[in-house]
Amino acid sequence: MPDVTQALIDAINARWQAPQDLGQRDAEHAAFTRYLLQQYPYLGPLIAMITVPGYSGAKWLAQTLPGGAVVDRVSPVPLASATPPSWREVLAGLSPLWEGSR
Repeated sequence: MPDVTQALIDAINARWQAPQDLGQRDAEHAAFTRYLLQQYPYLGPLIAMITVPGYSGAKWLAQTLPGGAVVDRVSPVPLASATPPSWREVLAGLSPLWEGSR
């Protein structure tokens, strides 16, 4: 079984090096879902189906509402200055659900 925890750490570190790289963003979301699937075999798919689109939706709200920059000042996760939300991001995050190998 691959070490998904280390893969997630590597994806997060790579994303910090290139925060606006869409490929790194997608890889980080996929690594997050693989981590959920390994750690929570039964609830992981449900958690991923809720959190991945939910995170993208929260980013969209933070980037479209006038107070989005205010949220960034108090949040540990900078949503308003993050990469723009997209369906590609959501699909990349959910793709491990259909890979068939866990």
